[in-house]
Amino acid sequence: MFEKRWAAVPPQLFTSNGTPGGVITVIDSSLFKVKQLVNITANTLPNLNIEVKSVPNDVTIVVGPIGANISTYLDISAYTTALSSAISANEQKRSSVPVEEINRAVYEEEPTVALRNVLVDKYGRKIDSSNPLPTTATISGDVTIGTDGFDATAPDSMLATGSEDGTKTGIKHAVRVDSELDLRVGISDGTNKASVDAAGQLSVKDIDTQTALSSILAQLSAGGIIIGTEDGTPGGVQKVFVNNRYLQILAAKDRDQDIVYADFGTKDQRITQIDYVAPSIGTGIGFVARKTFTYVLDGNRYKRTKITRLLI
Repeated sequence: MFEKRWAAVPPQLFTSNGTPGGVITVIDSSLFKVKQLVNITANTLPNLNIEVKSVPNDVTIVVGPIGANISTYLDISAYTTALSSAISANEQKRSSVPVEEINRAVYEEEPTVALRNVLVDKYGRKIDSSNPLPTTATISGDVTIGTDGFDATAPDSMLATGSEDGTKTGIKHAVRVDSELDLRVGISDGTNKASVDAAGQLSVKDIDTQTALSSILAQLSAGGIIIGTEDGTPGGVQKVFVNNRYLQILAAKDRDQDIVYADFGTKDQRITQIDYVAPSIGTGIGFVARKTFTYVLDGNRYKRTKITRLLI
């Protein structure tokens, strides 16, 4: 709609057959106004130039002869959905309404004695609990607003609360804040509980884990062994970690070695023995990790066939 004119309305198909009382149903009746001149068309039937007499709801339009009384209707029962009946309107001047009639229509009598200011939708229906303002917000379930987490009848404080079983009727407890304004929180699943220790660190008291760690500590204290799995998973094949004196010498940072040759300085020169020692391993005892190499004469050259490892 423009300032002084109604906008054109393209053809709107009937959603049910016309009636003897001039009733037309369409998808959206808000496109039409009372006293607007409209056109009715249908296959094999003549076009009708008539007037809107009433828009009683969001899908219904009542029509009648142009200029006739507002309650005079026109029989349009011949215009059916089977004939693709439709209603449309050309752009046209808005109907004139005397100013005194407008004032009378919006005036509320004594004891109100005021011009009404009422929210309505595009069909002129009052906005109320049965016809609320449209919104995109979605609310699921009950919404209760109160300033007291325990007693809604005494709203003298605001508390954040929760119930032991997570229901509205469960036993409620308030969120705790200490004298330093820190929120006091305990996280648990009943048996296992997380808390903040004296050093300000979050600690976890996991009974199952602590039991397992205590068992491992007892085994290590008793000279137990360390194991791992082939694929690094808890369910993998277990293997014992080996860390004997021989491997300790080879891995020591102060490891030294003596090399023994046979036929040194000839074409048959070859290493026959390496002795590894490490002062940090077995100080005063003199452990030696020895590798001995065995050869066989293959043609005119020596071929190494075996390495023997020994701790002496």
